[in-house]
Amino acid sequence: MGTCFNNLHLRNNGILTPQQVADHVRSTHIAMGYTPVDSPDEADMYAAVLGGPNDGWISVYSEEFRFSGADDMRALASEYSSAFRTDALTLLGFNSAYLLMNLVNTADGTDAWMKIGRTAGLKPGRRINRTAWKKKVSDYAAFSAAVTADYRCANDALEPLCALLSLDPAHAAMDVDYLVDPESDAPMIRLYFAASRDEKRQPPKFKWMAYSLDPLYDTRGTPIMSATVLNIGGASKGLQIILSGSFVENDEVTFTDMIISMKGKNRGMNWLPITLEKVRTANGQWVLRWADPFFRLPAGIDITKRENSHLVNEARTHFITFDFRTHGNKRKFLDIAVSFIPTENPQEGAVTLWPWMGHPSKRAFVEHHIREAERCADPNLHLPSIDPNDYDLDG
Repeated sequence: MGTCFNNLHLRNNGILTPQQVADHVRSTHIAMGYTPVDSPDEADMYAAVLGGPNDGWISVYSEEFRFSGADDMRALASEYSSAFRTDALTLLGFNSAYLLMNLVNTADGTDAWMKIGRTAGLKPGRRINRTAWKKKVSDYAAFSAAVTADYRCANDALEPLCALLSLDPAHAAMDVDYLVDPESDAPMIRLYFAASRDEKRQPPKFKWMAYSLDPLYDTRGTPIMSATVLNIGGASKGLQIILSGSFVENDEVTFTDMIISMKGKNRGMNWLPITLEKVRTANGQWVLRWADPFFRLPAGIDITKRENSHLVNEARTHFITFDFRTHGNKRKFLDIAVSFIPTENPQEGAVTLWPWMGHPSKRAFVEHHIREAERCADPNLHLPSIDPNDYDLDG
């Protein structure tokens, strides 16, 4: 399992203060189009600066730090090293599978790169240059041994490597999700930002990632259905989920066990039970709706470059999933449509999923499954037979 983190650390040169770093983080995020706000309730995006006057490094975390490889890591380290004329270290760790480290000092020309573990699907584009670390660690022989050691998990390398850099390994393995708890007593400066609503900022936009809305093989008459989306646009707030179809007006289908889930602080799951309200839209259609104007949508992750498995895997921590159990008139189960609608961009940002997606009609969907069941018949499996007459296929 392990943890995922993208972070940056500045070596404390004796004159650097956490407040100076926080001011720089604030100004760079304003330049990105964010507006500082006073509380997490107002925020679309979080950042934090962690460290005290006696710490060897001052650590920086932001939801905008999302490295896809060596170029991103070097660019951010170079920016902060130039701003503060000190060593800047960027780290990327994913699920204990790999650990990437880049230490840059633009003043003395250092650009030291390190990779631990296997980066399947991620192409760092750099070779390890171990000697570049020589003047940056307390014991180069011990550092070389730590780099070449055999680790069960890549993150196991953090403790020996950080000790030689005088960096707290707990700070190295943190991500901004760990730092937003207002009850934490860590020496931390928390920064909250609202996303800009101007035309330059990308609005939120959902992309469907997975769905399990198929009632055909249910044996209990109350199929559990699920739909998952990802925000690929900008950070925002506000979400609606709408269930629509011919069943709504006369209450022919009902729903229970409705839960929205999303990765939250400490990479744990946030589970949000919801209830639906029956409402009539402006065009006269009856729908079932849940809405939360304060539901936080993290900044999107571009997963169009699917060869980069780090981005794809990191995107999974931003999935929004809606699970529910279906009851009532089985004939109407194929009419169920699930819509995810961002409050800020409801027209272009919404996505709708339905059971027979990928097929030209409900009838074609059912006939496809009948053929597949016949082709893959296994006497050891006791799947229910599919009867087209059980469903309204022509409505």
